[in-house]
Amino acid sequence: MKRNSIGLLALILYTASSYAQDIQGTWKVIDDKSGQPKGVVEIRKKADETYSGKILKLIPVHGFKVVDDTCINCPAPYTNQPMVGMEVLKGLKYNIEADSYEGGQIIDPKIGRIYSVKAKLQGKFLKVRGYLGTTLLGRNQIWIREK
Repeated sequence: MKRNSIGLLALILYTASSYAQDIQGTWKVIDDKSGQPKGVVEIRKKADETYSGKILKLIPVHGFKVVDDTCINCPAPYTNQPMVGMEVLKGLKYNIEADSYEGGQIIDPKIGRIYSVKAKLQGKFLKVRGYLGTTLLGRNQIWIREK
């Protein structure tokens, strides 16, 4: 009986820690150059256990109006798509050993570049790193979980 209780407790703790690590939800994206919010992305978990994110809203940076909300310089299938509603993050998987999310791709629709992506959840912040080839060649963004 005691052994079953320990197993059940371990399962509950594992489930709770897995839930705590979940990145599903709505995130405010902070521009890595200006430090200002630039959009809102919703992340969802798919049936294949990968995470994807789509743009829900664009926020004007420095008070300027969003002039071009279409992905003009993006490769297919993103070419000429509206940025709002675009799936900008896909294929991200949770790596339990590293306690981070890896293996996906993210596109910067402003410049049309696709990066490999890693993400690490730190409380209400998601540290997102887009990189080319090696993690040394990339950019960091901080995303803030919205309530």
